Amino acid sequence: MNPMVKMVLTLAVISAGAAAALSAANRLTADKIKAAAEAKAARAVLKIFPDCTAPVKSEAKSPTGETITVYRCPQERVCFSFSSASDKSISRPYSGVIRAMIGVDGKGEILGMRIIAQTETPGLGNKIVEDKFLEQFKGKSEKSNWKVKKDDASGAIDGLSGATISSRAVTSLVGAALKFHREQLSGKAAAPSAAPSDNAPAGCGDGPGAAPGPSATPGPAAPAGCGDAPAAGPVHDNRRPVVKPERFKERRAGFSDARRLLKREEDRRREKARLVGAEQNGRPVKPQAPAPQGGE
Repeated sequence: MNPMVKMVLTLAVISAGAAAALSAANRLTADKIKAAAEAKAARAVLKIFPDCTAPVKSEAKSPTGETITVYRCPQERVCFSFSSASDKSISRPYSGVIRAMIGVDGKGEILGMRIIAQTETPGLGNKIVEDKFLEQFKGKSEKSNWKVKKDDASGAIDGLSGATISSRAVTSLVGAALKFHREQLSGKAAAPSAAPSDNAPAGCGDGPGAAPGPSATPGPAAPAGCGDAPAAGPVHDNRRPVVKPERFKERRAGFSDARRLLKREEDRRREKARLVGAEQNGRPVKPQAPAPQGGE
């Protein structure tokens, strides 16, 4: 047999054997891993609500389709797990996924929380599991300013020194979790907009200026003050701004101008050094023609 073919076949057999072994190990340990995660979550619930020894367990779906485990306790209290992958609005952690168990009362205020999964940097980001950091979240609600104070002086949370990314991720995670609680767990979804009245300005939904019937042709955006129309003002977005092509042209032109200025300054310095050297050596100075001023 050709040595090259023999080597390829040997590697293929070894790879197939390793893959089969890993698959078998995964099947054998999957149930144990799941049971360990459930036990850790149950311990977190007891740490938040020590008297909740027999919670009613259920499941819900997050905005990203992730399965959320919900533990309902007496007195309208709820514990539920929420991760940095549960909502696209959550700031990304420094490493991996952060999962928290959050305890909320019937009014939507946090009674306690625990971090049950994280892979942040040891000694820095992994301090998000410490009580000193987590105690800040108690008593806060969805109305709080869910930002770290490094990003906003009026923010609700003091970030960890040297771990702003991890602190920001946990803070935005909790804000999104409280919104999820209001919308899906508490039954207190946002109140519907008020019924239209004759005082609505022209162009509003069902006001005097609205087109009749559901088949009306869509008109321009509703003016400010029309029901659910958003008020004018700055829109904050964590996404990076899109730079238009003309902006790139302006930047390139600016860089070219800067390079020309630097080259002109360098030519001046060289000419000055040449003149000084000629005077010191007693040689006649022959002026040089100025460098052209065109582009590169």
